Amino acid sequence: MDIKERIDIASELVKKILTFKDLSPFLGVLIDNNQINIDFQWDLRLALISIDLENNKIVFRTPSVEIPDIIMEIYDDVDYEKLRIGEWREEMLREIIDKYPRAFSEYIISKEIAEEIRKKYGVDIYVEIDEYGHYYTELVYPIEQPTLKYISDKVIEGITILLEYREVDSKYVETFNREIAEENMSHFLEVAKAIIRIAIESNIDINFIDIATSPYEEPTLKVDFKSTNGETIIHITKHRKGYEISIAFQNTNIRKKLIEIGQFEETDEYILKLKTPLKTYTDLVKWLQYNLKYIVL
Repeated sequence: MDIKERIDIASELVKKILTFKDLSPFLGVLIDNNQINIDFQWDLRLALISIDLENNKIVFRTPSVEIPDIIMEIYDDVDYEKLRIGEWREEMLREIIDKYPRAFSEYIISKEIAEEIRKKYGVDIYVEIDEYGHYYTELVYPIEQPTLKYISDKVIEGITILLEYREVDSKYVETFNREIAEENMSHFLEVAKAIIRIAIESNIDINFIDIATSPYEEPTLKVDFKSTNGETIIHITKHRKGYEISIAFQNTNIRKKLIEIGQFEETDEYILKLKTPLKTYTDLVKWLQYNLKYIVL
């Protein structure tokens, strides 16, 4: 295929692509001896269509998602440089997934949707993670006939399928995140009610209650208590392993006593952290019932 044929194919593909109003019209086109690449530089659904003339295939690729960045948003005390070393393959990848499972929720959903699309259309579509922890979806067609019409038809078919994949994937992720958000908010509202009951029984006044949920970060509950010993803030975070509790004090004497008891460790000048997370909601309520009045009053 000479350069004239390649530019004719590129021109026809650009015309076809621009008929898809859901795709960004801002494109980049690269033509060389072995390939015709169309880059979607500002699109959230599609990143690249590559006509690989050397290997006789058409490759569609979605924008990549950087899992190391998601891990950094969700988890504390992460060695970012270690995540960037470029060895996200097999054993190390399994270790990272086991250690930071929440960061892979959307990746797992994308793989499930890709499998559904593969079965529905009989196409070669898969989700790939590269050695740096960036994942993307690829749809690949073999070039059985190196003609303008064949390539053009396959590009139209591939875009249509990939847009369906992206729509289903986005809706699934949105539904998944909504269900998690609703569950977390409902749960922490119940925790807040339990704290209010305990506070009333112990004659403890509350300044404010702050609940936060996120698609990436763990849900949190912050309660600010009035106290004769100064302001006390209890911060509760729900993790896979249970409830993590940290407490900010103005009163240094109470802080010293709690450290001496041995339940807490000091994380900075004003904040103590419970050494062992509380595994269940029942454990959390029991702990608050027994300890709240000693911490706040």
